[in-house]
Amino acid sequence: MSFNIAIIGAGLSGAILYDQLKKFNFNITLFEKSRGFGGRCSTRYIKELKINHGTSYFTTQDKGFEKFCEKQLQHNILAKEGSYYYAVDGINKMVSTLIDPADILLKTKITQITKKSKKWLLYDEEKNIYSNFDIVFFTIPAPQVLELQIDPLPKIFTQKLKSVTYNSVGSLLAYGGSLDEEKINILQKSDFFKKVFIQKDGIVFHINYEISNQLENKEDIQQLVIDEVRNTAGIQLQKNFTLISHLWKYAFVDKNLQDQYLYDPKHQIGFCGDYFVQKDLESSYHSSAALAQSL
Repeated sequence: MSFNIAIIGAGLSGAILYDQLKKFNFNITLFEKSRGFGGRCSTRYIKELKINHGTSYFTTQDKGFEKFCEKQLQHNILAKEGSYYYAVDGINKMVSTLIDPADILLKTKITQITKKSKKWLLYDEEKNIYSNFDIVFFTIPAPQVLELQIDPLPKIFTQKLKSVTYNSVGSLLAYGGSLDEEKINILQKSDFFKKVFIQKDGIVFHINYEISNQLENKEDIQQLVIDEVRNTAGIQLQKNFTLISHLWKYAFVDKNLQDQYLYDPKHQIGFCGDYFVQKDLESSYHSSAALAQSL
């Protein structure tokens, strides 16, 4: 039986779910509010530059996710140094290479999902309507799901989604300049930063959870990092680099669910992502793959 399926979110979870469901020849449409693929596995393209401003590299001890990463390595999407995987040509390729561009609507923010006559209707912020879906899957962070108008949404699912919490990460991308190794080492030891990622085309500063969780928007990030870099390493960051701020409001799961995924076969609505069982990338992989196999 062929289903028309809507997937909300084109990060790693959405891409894995899409890739697995495509094997069953379902008709699938992905909806992504951003202008590109990837979610936190995103790459900023600035002319000829490629800078990963979310996840830059990662490790895994999970055999299933490791097998997926090894396939990506064989296709020259990922490379490996020691136990670390990193992108050959942008971390977002880890996501975008799994998706047929004809099946995705970018810059399309879904705000309302309603079921009528046994079919799901989706409405975006421009009041456009997307109809005739048998199943809707959500792969976005739990708090973003709760911001949507979903009717019906089983009460037990609402309760579970409300229990999920995240840590935020304020990120500053710096490009067009350079720092010597001594200054980089000083900054990487600063408790102010969760990570300082040195990449071929730029530097990405991630502020620690304690400070990031207090941020309401990205506007404060640039000055906070400029001040820390100046006070810690004596560098006028804004004079040597072009700077771009971003607030990853739902960067890392703090409290997750012990389910592998959520699915209601009666209403044909499901949820998967980084907030199930194993957290983060491993959870994104396993939760999405398990939900796809449940059909």
